[in-house]
Amino acid sequence: MLVNGRREVHSEGYYSIEWYEEGKRRRAAVGKNAGRAQQAQEQQNLLLGAKAHGIAVNEMALNVALADTCAEFLEEIRQQRTRKTFAQYATALAYFQASCPRVNLHAIDRQSLLHYMAFLAETKHLAPRTIWTKVVIVVQMLKAYGITNLLKHRDWPRFVEKVPQAYTGEELRKFFAPAMTASGCSSSSFWARDSARKRSGMRRGRISTFRRTRRE
Repeated sequence: MLVNGRREVHSEGYYSIEWYEEGKRRRAAVGKNAGRAQQAQEQQNLLLGAKAHGIAVNEMALNVALADTCAEFLEEIRQQRTRKTFAQYATALAYFQASCPRVNLHAIDRQSLLHYMAFLAETKHLAPRTIWTKVVIVVQMLKAYGITNLLKHRDWPRFVEKVPQAYTGEELRKFFAPAMTASGCSSSSFWARDSARKRSGMRRGRISTFRRTRRE
């Protein structure tokens, strides 16, 4: 799009169509692909024209396939996130499609998400914290296509965050002793390598973010 004469790309946006039905303004998200958005618009125009002439039509006019939506969303994640994050999103959306009998994006409702949570717990035997994470990914995907507020507060899995227990200095020395022996490094030089991650217990991604923030 052009903003103040400059070309800008906003991957977070999506196409939607609007129309009036029985005096009420209606809106539906039709994805991020311009070609499919135009097809949905033409399809909706035909539907409204047929209704106006009293012709019986299928109410499910906006045929946006769930599989296409997931694939499109995952392609954006692949381009913008790490491989590890992409794999996590791909697994969550694959499980969602396996659990959901709906093939149309706009047929997804609260029951679809509740069934997904039951599928993760009963079929995949996942813990509530893991279920919560995967549901967040699906909700994020739906939100990107204009579908929001399906779940109520009480619907979300409940869990208690465990506080990790810190290792003592002696326990760390015992843990890293084989690595120090194999590398031939002295204790001081071994700890000097990537010392922030070893001493803080943070994951590599968090350490990178922390260092970048400090530099900025």
